[in-house]
Amino acid sequence: MSDSDATPRPPNAPDEKVAKEALKAFLTMDTNGDGYLSFEEFRSGLGTLGLEPEFVRILFNSFDRDQSGTIERKEFLAAMAVMLHPEDTEQQIGMVFDSYDSNKDGSCSSTS
Repeated sequence: MSDSDATPRPPNAPDEKVAKEALKAFLTMDTNGDGYLSFEEFRSGLGTLGLEPEFVRILFNSFDRDQSGTIERKEFLAAMAVMLHPEDTEQQIGMVFDSYDSNKDGSCSSTS
């Protein structure tokens, strides 16, 4: 089968290598192995990046799409797919907006 015969990937789908790396990151961060990332697991996993605690909370909230207080594997992989596709700026802007719309009323909310 040639490359032209292969089923094309959707435009927002990460390539296989990126998807595997994102899954590997999730599994590494999920220290208790329950299939979810708590805020503490997420914060700890990002610890080496030197991010401000407030920004880590904003980032966590943007990954936690259902606002359950944990990040499911599918939420993590979906957020990583958006973040790793710079050509999809509309979806990235939506994700950033949603992370600041803490009460989900359609407007940016103050975090202080």
